Amino acid sequence: MNKHHFPLISVPFEQLSDTPLQGMQMRRLNDSSDISMVYDELLEYDIRKKSQTAEFNKRLPGFIKAVNKICDCAKVNLQ
Repeated sequence: MNKHHFPLISVPFEQLSDTPLQGMQMRRLNDSSDISMVYDELLEYDIRKKSQTAEFNKRLPGFIKAVNKICDCAKVNLQ
């Protein structure tokens, strides 16, 4: 099976310490460096055919801000 997985998380790694996900390599959804690595991997594995790095970098801060807003709202709703 030649499939690629791109596990993304929105919680700190420490919160996974006692879960089955603990040993998996994951990327943080709200970290620009991690999301940039996922973008590069999508290109590397031909999942994304065309590189639009300038557009990606332009939109990335807004994406990170939106993810953080969603995560903050989820935290409030869980309390």
